[in-house]
Amino acid sequence: MYFLFTFFALGILLWFVFVKILNQKRNDLFRIPGSPRDLTCEFLTAVLSHGGLIPSEAKISSFTTERLRGGVHFQVVRVIFELKDPLREHINKVKKNRQNSVVIKMINGGDTATFKNKLLLWLKRTVPKKMRLRLPSSVDDLYCRLNAYDIELRFYRDHVQHVEIPTPVCYYNFEDYYNIRFFMALEDLSQLNAGEPNGFSLKHAEYILGNVAKLHAKFWNKTQSITKSVWSHGGYWLGPKEMPYKMSVDKAYNQMAVSFSDLTGDFDWNDRRLKSLGEKLEKLASFITYHVHHSKPKTVIHGDYKISNLFVDDADSSVYTIDWQWCGLGLGATDVAYFLYTSVEKGVIQDPSSQSLETVNGSSYSYYGKRELQLLKIYHSALIKCGVTDYPFDLFEQHYLINVLYFCMFCIRQKYSTMTLKDVKRYHDKKMDGLHLRSIDHIKQMLSLIHISDPTSL
Repeated sequence: MYFLFTFFALGILLWFVFVKILNQKRNDLFRIPGSPRDLTCEFLTAVLSHGGLIPSEAKISSFTTERLRGGVHFQVVRVIFELKDPLREHINKVKKNRQNSVVIKMINGGDTATFKNKLLLWLKRTVPKKMRLRLPSSVDDLYCRLNAYDIELRFYRDHVQHVEIPTPVCYYNFEDYYNIRFFMALEDLSQLNAGEPNGFSLKHAEYILGNVAKLHAKFWNKTQSITKSVWSHGGYWLGPKEMPYKMSVDKAYNQMAVSFSDLTGDFDWNDRRLKSLGEKLEKLASFITYHVHHSKPKTVIHGDYKISNLFVDDADSSVYTIDWQWCGLGLGATDVAYFLYTSVEKGVIQDPSSQSLETVNGSSYSYYGKRELQLLKIYHSALIKCGVTDYPFDLFEQHYLINVLYFCMFCIRQKYSTMTLKDVKRYHDKKMDGLHLRSIDHIKQMLSLIHISDPTSL
């Protein structure tokens, strides 16, 4: 009897493994292409008519593709298409889509989708976390990336209608997790203001902070409905997603000082306070890390709220947000700090008229000037307007400053310590990532935290 039961259980396990891991998930409507070069007029017609962008009787007669930068792992292209007359005018009826165009994001695992990786991924998803299953680092990295793709697809499928801020229309999405195949067709927002190449203006920053406050207020201390669909800690640099550090903050800072030794002007590496910054951050690293991850109240944050993911419609001041791969639970101040130090024009938050502590009213700290304080108050006021009642401004300030410090440490250890001025120029020329990696002025701004006092006193 025991033998029969064991044989039966093994048979069920093998069947499950075959269905879940070996078998390639099929789509009921279309055959999903593996890469942008496999796109066809027939496929685009089927997908876009299914998503309501074009009438069911319309046909796409031709198209061109343009590769877009910014996607770390996805292949991202803009597809500009032509409809057979007389249905072309239908496109103009679609809100914000002023061109016959759509953005396609896709992943095809290819050689990565081996049986070994599929099996290890299945074990990673199945075995309880308490058992602390140890897998090769490459599998852990793949698992993290696949979860990010899965979270974004589920966001557009299950939660986009609840976030109460503008997002691009998702016309179609598809995922085959174990075979590492993901596909999305999204509204093209390229005609809106993306803040490129030098960052958003002060006025745009006000719109953007008011926008993210609506997202945070919606889930303020009410994250139960979405907890299982997002990261436990939003942000690619936070929680279990954070890559292991190869060196201490102090050592990374000293290495950065060598790499960026050619910085001139008002940036003096011989300044005693600047020299001691790495050592100071090292002593405070544990304190800062703990409070960034464990402080409350929690909400849902975007987790990558920066210039390449934000589009402003100057006609009505609405802000559209894309790339929800890193959304999760966290402090609203995380999105605010990340945005202000990666996405605004030079001088927006550290303007020449910055005042000392005694003359900046409304703040307990002397770490920033009038404009930065103005933007923080705009965000906080928007939270209050949306119904948040248990979050005084001084507590928000504490959370904001802790997040700025933590992100500064992340940049030093994971970015600046291995970069040179040539890398900064390369990031700038290709418009890669945020301004904190492609602008010398923004790097100086990040490192200007030499005046920060001991955050344990916050």
